[in-house]
Amino acid sequence: MSWLRAMTVIALAASGAVACIEGTDQDRVDRAGDDLVPPPAVRVHYGDESTALQPWIWCYLSACADGAPPPNPLEVGSPEQIFVEYPLDHWRFTANFQPAGEPCPRTFPARLEETKPGRFVLTPAGYADEYDVHLFGQGPEGDASTTFRWTTTFDGPLPTPSANVSIIAAGAAQSDSYGVEMQVQDLGVAPDQVHARITVTAADGDSLTFSPRPDDQCRADGELYWDGPAAKGKQATRLGPAPFTYDIDLTLDGQTYNAVATWPDDLIPHDKPYVRLHFSPALPALN
Repeated sequence: MSWLRAMTVIALAASGAVACIEGTDQDRVDRAGDDLVPPPAVRVHYGDESTALQPWIWCYLSACADGAPPPNPLEVGSPEQIFVEYPLDHWRFTANFQPAGEPCPRTFPARLEETKPGRFVLTPAGYADEYDVHLFGQGPEGDASTTFRWTTTFDGPLPTPSANVSIIAAGAAQSDSYGVEMQVQDLGVAPDQVHARITVTAADGDSLTFSPRPDDQCRADGELYWDGPAAKGKQATRLGPAPFTYDIDLTLDGQTYNAVATWPDDLIPHDKPYVRLHFSPALPALN
């Protein structure tokens, strides 16, 4: 699942109040009737031209429409920067630069700077290349994504590695778990050998140590992901009272990196129940 689709689906599941409508544009309109109101188009300015791009996936007001990026997105050429206009107040935009035509590509994130209300500027991210740039906008009314193709002519900022883990979640009356997930992104190189070990310790000192299960699906260069075993997450909730300490050893090609975090103190505010991980020594980065 792409990060754009994942963000929208997560938001949808969390709200529990909107309907997700899949299919072609006509299918979505037919099945939603007259009540489906899409968000405004995103206007992209490139050189002396501009185009209004319709979102291909969105949640807006009381409905959602699910889709996929266009196979042949708008090509904007090679301007030094892109300007984006949006008519709704208090929206913010981020971008993900995905090399065009590559399966499981390494992507480069960027934030758009708002130069004045409703007008944003985007400059290149990552290495100079031909990219499908996925814009993701979010505001009080919902969120929307659209895509264009941009051939950048100079390098932009390179991301630093990041990592997070989800084991414990807040239940209605006590701690719960929705499974074990751990992700590392933007490593400088893809390691040949990977091993991870997690120790969860409750406030009273009882602990559980296990190895998370690697996910072997198509992953971008520099990205690692573990999914499960879910039973270990459930077992961790029964160790004792919160707070829970996560002690994680990650070994990449013989070098071990350690991160310690606390649930719920270190929860990522807009991405619960994930906890951000800071490894020592620092994970190898792009240069």
